[in-house]
Formats: sequence, structure tokens, C-alpha cells
Amino acid sequence: MALDTVMMYDDAKLSDVQRQTLSAADHPNPLIDLVPDDALGMYAVEHLDAAIADQVGRVGSSDPHADQEFKRLGVTGAGGLLSQLTGDVAAAASPEQGTIPVGGVLMVGTNDPAATSKWLDDSLQSLPLGASGASCSSNGGCRITHETTRWATESHGGVTVTYASSGAALPVAYAVIGDVAVVGSSRAQVEHVIDVHAGGGAISTAARFTSATASVPTDDGVLYLDVPAIVNVIRRQFPPAEAASFDNEIGKSLKPIEAVVAGTKNEPDLQRTRLFIWIP
Repeated sequence: MALDTVMMYDDAKLSDVQRQTLSAADHPNPLIDLVPDDALGMYAVEHLDAAIADQVGRVGSSDPHADQEFKRLGVTGAGGLLSQLTGDVAAAASPEQGTIPVGGVLMVGTNDPAATSKWLDDSLQSLPLGASGASCSSNGGCRITHETTRWATESHGGVTVTYASSGAALPVAYAVIGDVAVVGSSRAQVEHVIDVHAGGGAISTAARFTSATASVPTDDGVLYLDVPAIVNVIRRQFPPAEAASFDNEIGKSLKPIEAVVAGTKNEPDLQRTRLFIWIP
């Protein structure tokens, strides 16, 4: 089952950035080749650098305080993060061990890996990731406390991975793999991407992914959801009786669906999008 849409634009009303994005030459997004083959879902897009820079510029021009913050954080200004982005972006969700059954990664292409690595060190390690708690005294006064997040590094497959080793509510990890910056919800998620980069299974070569996405344009953006895998993760969170009820109600309706995919293709004055529900 497919749904096709075409969004047409009035060239006279487009900004320079919008024209640039719609007319940009397409290329295979290399980040798709780093998405693990067991991913529950993924989204990849190209030419995002110009759009982000345009939005940040608009905010900065209308709010001097925001403009100063962007510069302080190293997002804008000479050599800022925005100048390092290639425009290729991908996000993926994969199964995770532990109390939270799903983790994920965000990947962005960079034309200056060393500078992006330094930006990640400076920015992520300054975030208030520490777990919080409260201590109350006998007189009724309470005090909020925050644990100090400690960071560590490891070498995995020859790539340096930096991760929150203790104290963090979310065990964030990150690495720069060649010309790709990767931020993950855990060290295992980042290591998984490194393993794919070293020759492990990638979703781009998985038959279920290639079969599903063959029916949609993937020139400028692609979304993929592995419905059976997602249903299986959800189902495992229920006790046996509730899992059986889930199978008889929601699971029965979703069982025929192998995947939900969507893709886009930009042209100078329009954008084509197709949503496809794959039922073999």
C-alpha cells in the first residue's frame, strides 16, 4: 500500500537556502552503510547543513542573547560546528541490553573530524547528565543533589570511544569514526556502529531493507521501520498473560506488515514523497 504526495513550491517565495537545498546534487548517503543490520528503525537525510545554518541564523539575528550563546557553545562563528557539517545525517534505534530495551545513535558527517571531536569533548562533557536525588532534613527542608558525571575512554576497533562511566542518568557515549561523528545512548550502541564500519552487518545490505526501500525514492531522505522487530521488542516487555492479549489484539493486526518506509526526492520546484506499507 502506497501514498504519494507532491509538494510544489513558488520559486518567488523560496529563500536562497530553500533553493539551494531543493537543487543540491543528490549522492548516496554514506551514513546508511553504518546503520547496524539489526536496527529497529532508521532515518537518513542529506543537505541538512544549509537548513540548520539558516534556522540558527534566523534565531540568532532576532535574539542577540541566543546569538551569543551559539557562539559561546561553538555552534556558530569561525570554525564553529555548523561549518564542519557535510549535511549527511542519520539516526537509528537498535535493541539494547538492560532495563531500557532500545537504544540509539545519531550520526553526522563532518569535513573536519578533529574539530568535531573537540567540539564533542567540550560540549557533551559539560552537559548536566548526572543523576539527581533529594535529601530532606527533620525540619522539612529538602535539597536537590546532582551526581558528578565521570568520563572515560576506551579503544574499540582502533577507534577512541568516550563515555559517561559513572554518575550519569543516561550513559551517553560518542566517537568520531573517520569523517562521521557518532553520539549514542550507550557505549554498546557506539561500539556497534564501529563494528559495522569494520565490516559488520549493515542495514544497507539486508534483504528486508533493500526490498522495502526499493519502492520509495531515497535520493534525499529515507525512513525505515522494521515492524516485526519493533513488535517483538514491545511484546517482550509484557508478562506472559498480557503478551498473549497483545498478540490477539494489536499483534494480529500488525502481523502481515513487514515494514513501513518513506522516501523523498527534491527537485528545483517540488518535493516528491512516498509512504509505503510493505505487506509481502
